[in-house]
Amino acid sequence: MKKGTKEKVTLGSGMLYMSEFTGDLEKDFADILKRLMTPENHAGWIKGGASIEYKPTMTQEKDDLGHVIKEILTDEEATLKSGLFTWNGVTLAKLTATAEITEETKGDKKYRRLKIGGTKNDDGKQYVILFVHEDPVEGNCYLLVAGRNVAGFTITFAPDSATVIDAEFSCKPHDERGTLIEFVEEVDLEYQETYTEEELSALTVSQIETIAKEKGYILTGNDKAEKIASFLAAQTAAAGGNTGEGNENEGGDAPGGTGGVEEGEQPSREEDYKQTYTEEELNALTVSQIEAIAAAKGYELTGKTKTEKIASFLAAQTAAAGGSTEEGNKTGDAEQGGTE
Repeated sequence: MKKGTKEKVTLGSGMLYMSEFTGDLEKDFADILKRLMTPENHAGWIKGGASIEYKPTMTQEKDDLGHVIKEILTDEEATLKSGLFTWNGVTLAKLTATAEITEETKGDKKYRRLKIGGTKNDDGKQYVILFVHEDPVEGNCYLLVAGRNVAGFTITFAPDSATVIDAEFSCKPHDERGTLIEFVEEVDLEYQETYTEEELSALTVSQIETIAKEKGYILTGNDKAEKIASFLAAQTAAAGGNTGEGNENEGGDAPGGTGGVEEGEQPSREEDYKQTYTEEELNALTVSQIEAIAAAKGYELTGKTKTEKIASFLAAQTAAAGGSTEEGNKTGDAEQGGTE
């Protein structure tokens, strides 16, 4: 089943993370996850799952006969609730606006002291709260809010049940648009049929590699520019040499074209490329493209510069053709039979 579809069934609890909110969140959600999902920010294991509630307040006005009605959103509130099954004094400090926590050592014992109370001690701290529900098959989903616990807490020491701290976070706007709740879900990637060099340049190397893998392209090169060139070459070959980033000549036999590749077929085999290449045609390609073609043909290139690699390619091509290609040795026949 694809991730993020309407057929998805959400079942199970998750994990809760908390970190002090300073007023700004990262632009990209992946960066938010990277910062928040750490052992230090793990609030504790939860029991009873988590719930989010959004409650709008609408004001309705209408004429005396009820023909014209207008509704206006005048207020809204959001609340995230969860029960902490594992906790300690540090956890309680995050749930209390008037908390003061210190540590002291006496002899061979160390104590953590948490003081709570005193309205003048309200620290005003807000927290970013992230709830993570993991589902590797149908996709993870996340709840992201900013706020603080407004329900206080109750600690019960009972002989037959564990103490669960029920937290209730009143959500505050955490961006310029006034967002109270972010519900984020993983969805399957959908790729464009073709990409331009500008579109690929706007992506990260990891994204380019992911797209290439999904399309069946084999990338070469070490840096981003080389990988983009390799991607475009593979894309051109997969389309028979006729993509917008490919060759203008029909048939795909211009420099960099491969000719004879069916749409969607991965150009990783020798028969997917031209039989022979001239020095001029190789000069029109990037080093990554030359290396990709050489790999498909089974040529082992030597040299560090483009000129050296082209020379190595032509030498391998000549050897593979028994010395009879256009770029081969013109004296090949003489060497084999120059004397009777």
